[in-house]
Amino acid sequence: MQKFNSVLNLFYLICLISLFVFHGFLLSENNALPFFYKDYPTYENNGKKNFDMASESLVLNRIDFAVLDIEYKHRFHLWRAGNEKAQDGESFEKEEADISNKKINLLNGYPYQSQIGLHSWFWSFMAKGFGVEYGNYRLIKLMSVLLCSFSLAFVLVWIKIEFGNIAGYSALFFSVFSTGFALFSSSLYWAAFLFILPIAAVCVLSILKVERVWVIFLVVTPFLFMKFLAGYEFITVLGLAMAFPYIFNFINFSEKAALKKDVVLVLASALAFVGSLLLYDKLFRLDFSGSGFEHIFGRSESWSLSSFGEKGLNPISQVVKISIMNFMDVNGFGIPLLAFLGLIVGILIYTRNIITKRDYLGMFYVLFGSLSWFIVQTGHMLFHPRFAIFVLAFPFGLFITAYTSRLLETYLQSKKMKWEKPV
Repeated sequence: MQKFNSVLNLFYLICLISLFVFHGFLLSENNALPFFYKDYPTYENNGKKNFDMASESLVLNRIDFAVLDIEYKHRFHLWRAGNEKAQDGESFEKEEADISNKKINLLNGYPYQSQIGLHSWFWSFMAKGFGVEYGNYRLIKLMSVLLCSFSLAFVLVWIKIEFGNIAGYSALFFSVFSTGFALFSSSLYWAAFLFILPIAAVCVLSILKVERVWVIFLVVTPFLFMKFLAGYEFITVLGLAMAFPYIFNFINFSEKAALKKDVVLVLASALAFVGSLLLYDKLFRLDFSGSGFEHIFGRSESWSLSSFGEKGLNPISQVVKISIMNFMDVNGFGIPLLAFLGLIVGILIYTRNIITKRDYLGMFYVLFGSLSWFIVQTGHMLFHPRFAIFVLAFPFGLFITAYTSRLLETYLQSKKMKWEKPV
């Protein structure tokens, strides 16, 4: 009966999360940008006009090669076209219709060597199969949002089961109106569903109470491998978010078996990471006759705080930008991150008398999970503050909403029982 109820919950939440799809397409791409926001050095083209078009163009270019039937020599990597503005749907309308001009725009470029680009293969295949035309990406962007919505629904089911109905609906509300989820879910470059799938898999395994560690290993490893083949950004956030369901069971129920499951997740992550690096190096040598290891680790080291002065940036000002970015958004009317954090702190102060040590441990864990990439790649986050609204959305935003909603519900119920007079 419990499993049947879980299936009903899943179906119900999948229906509700469809709101997320429509909301994601109602949002304009600059809804996360507050007043005075300047994302150095590409604000005009990559901030004010297009939230992350510079990154997404790498995938869109690869799609265009496929739909224009152009041979793609750098088959394992993404592509920077010579004229990226031509990849924008509006500017494309102004371009000449001659197919030769379209090909010239694409061919006049160079390969982006830092990723294998599994997601670009996938989107190119889907675009070709659905007959997508050059410059028209609406259908496959919709598919990206749907995949993210479906993956996130599994996580919401777990939250609803473990934290209660009110917390589940609150987490759903946060998911629908979270600027990070809404904006990044439609980006073909970030392919947000690849971040959510491993977390969703663990949530499903936890709901079904799968105890055999080899099953957990076999289910999770392929999802991690796919994510790593599409890029290594924010992988610490992904790993810690994925481990949270079992960490939650250990913290709240002293379930020792949960620690063994988390060890399996660590092994799965390590195997997927090393395997993807080995494959990356092999494909890099095929395309560029050099060491992929040297390139990828050199790329990682380039995001250092020491380079900020050279770029005219100040770390403190970048942190301020993050704090005033819209963390939640309703058609352009946003709630800044600082206001969201203030609300959370206010609820915690209001309910402080019923907060247990277990609650504090769980909330600290999800906060550390989102901040982990700030610690590992400080320069990367501060140089591109817009990424913060995505990595803070999970695990912190999603699960802190569940925690505080449950605390508030419990506190209000206790107050109600206290003031009710016995009949």
